[in-house]
Amino acid sequence: DYTPPAGVTTIGYGAFAASNLTRITLPEGVTSLGMYAFFRCPNLIAVNLPLTLTRLPSQSFYELPVLPGVHLPAGLAVFEPDAFFGCGAITAYTVAAGNTSFTAVDGVLFNRTLTALVQAPAARTGSYVIPAGVTRVEPSAFRGCRGLTAISIPASVDTIGVLSFGNVIAALTVDPANPFFCSAEDVIYTRDKTQLVQVSQRRTGALVIPSGVTVLRPDRKSTRLNSSHVALSRMPS
Repeated sequence: DYTPPAGVTTIGYGAFAASNLTRITLPEGVTSLGMYAFFRCPNLIAVNLPLTLTRLPSQSFYELPVLPGVHLPAGLAVFEPDAFFGCGAITAYTVAAGNTSFTAVDGVLFNRTLTALVQAPAARTGSYVIPAGVTRVEPSAFRGCRGLTAISIPASVDTIGVLSFGNVIAALTVDPANPFFCSAEDVIYTRDKTQLVQVSQRRTGALVIPSGVTVLRPDRKSTRLNSSHVALSRMPS
């Protein structure tokens, strides 16, 4: 176990990179973490975060292969996309009582009002139904959740962030009553089919993009296709 000395307020860029420590407790007074603060630590199974930490930056925890879970402190107000990038062993997020920004339901992290799905644990398996009432799926929310076999998106969702479903091999379906998005054969489109939002990596073979699609979402370069051929359709959409 290791605890930095009292008085430390910042854990810098790459501070614990490739550390072989198994448990780290950050003392009260730490307010900020740098990118890659915990970078590829092969044995790290526990990180205790202080009440004074208010923000988790993107990729502050990077490829920690055996970290099984994360308990977020009461003072945390900002959870950036990919804060726990490549942490494939996480089975659940939990949130301290008194946190006014976040809550966890069945291990999945939401904002306090349950209108935004912030982060699903990467090690989750099986199928998952996003709860009705969620209006926003945050960027990278399901990124790397390769054990999921199916994800269902309710009619209430009106915003899907960049890479919300990046690198998933799950079946992707949208409630037919959703006025903003639709799905067809594991591809998510905007309801008017002018934008292609996400392609599941479970897709194989040929993919014909409907002729009405005019925009491929910015995350397209990060979505690796298993399709052997991708073509723009000349047929009516």
